[in-house]
Amino acid sequence: MKSEILHIFFHFIVPLIVINFYVIFFKSIEIEKIIIILLGSFFPDIDHVIYFKYKKNIKDFLKFNIFSDRYRKEFLIFHNIFFMLFLIFLILLSSLYSINLFLFFLSFFLHLVVDFLDDKFMIGTVYHWKMGR
Repeated sequence: MKSEILHIFFHFIVPLIVINFYVIFFKSIEIEKIIIILLGSFFPDIDHVIYFKYKKNIKDFLKFNIFSDRYRKEFLIFHNIFFMLFLIFLILLSSLYSINLFLFFLSFFLHLVVDFLDDKFMIGTVYHWKMGR
């Protein structure tokens, strides 16, 4: 139970850290940037939605995704090393062209870093982060 609460806590802290760094760097922030950072930070879990069809109702689905590590052992399109490497490329590329895309991809990547570290230390393996299981 403590690990699940810690996991959720970090998913709320990461966007706040990105927002804080943006404010420090640019000395202000617009609501648009906050929305982009929040979307980027929570969008990676959209791949969990495919498992909704296996659950009877939204309560069971949320309980499964928050309190179970079983979903991590399945292939999730965003939760793998290849996609994280691709995101690094997108972060570097977007930093040259669009602050909005940069913030989105950075928040997305940091979310995955939190999930990766959580799996490493809480589940004890990151094997399921590889492609072609």
